[in-house]
Amino acid sequence: MRITRISLTGLATVSATANTILMLLLSLCFIFGGVTASAVGLPLDMLDEIDESGTVAFIVLTILYFIATWIVTAIWALIFNLALTCTGGFYIETSE
Repeated sequence: MRITRISLTGLATVSATANTILMLLLSLCFIFGGVTASAVGLPLDMLDEIDESGTVAFIVLTILYFIATWIVTAIWALIFNLALTCTGGFYIETSE
């Protein structure tokens, strides 16, 4: 089987979605780490100054991260398609 072209929007959407989900999971780890730290009794003085702007930043940064990842992956797909065009495609051996 020879791959000669990949879908730009499909690859960018899948990659951006997967990376955003991973970023959300990592953010939740930090949030639960803070909850655990406060439950243990560690001082969290900086959280008093932030108030609720952390929630807004969490939502806005997630959207911006998705958009940035989509753009970078789309550029990567364009370069990959150019490489596939120049080399005549990418051969994958299948066991059908």
